[in-house]
Amino acid sequence: MHCTRNMEMLKPATAIVTAIATVMASPAWACPYCESDVGREVAAGIFNDTFALNAVLTLLPITVLMAIVWLIHSGVSWPKGVLRSARSSVSARSTLQRKSGKHPL
Repeated sequence: MHCTRNMEMLKPATAIVTAIATVMASPAWACPYCESDVGREVAAGIFNDTFALNAVLTLLPITVLMAIVWLIHSGVSWPKGVLRSARSSVSARSTLQRKSGKHPL
């Protein structure tokens, strides 16, 4: 039990040391091209006047999908006519297929 208590005390200290080491580490060490002419050209091409627009357009599908998931998860109630018309169109297609025995297309 004594060992478990020491491990629990080390978790916040480990997180703090890791955070400090991450902030202090130079990102240029991982990139051999960052200080070259090619690296500067690439950075200029990415971080230009259209960066905000490109970032929004890149993240837009994620926000749309998250909104759809939230709607499904929250159980938004649909208007009565929407579900009724959807069910009738499904039953009409399946009825046509059952009567004829062939695919309707």
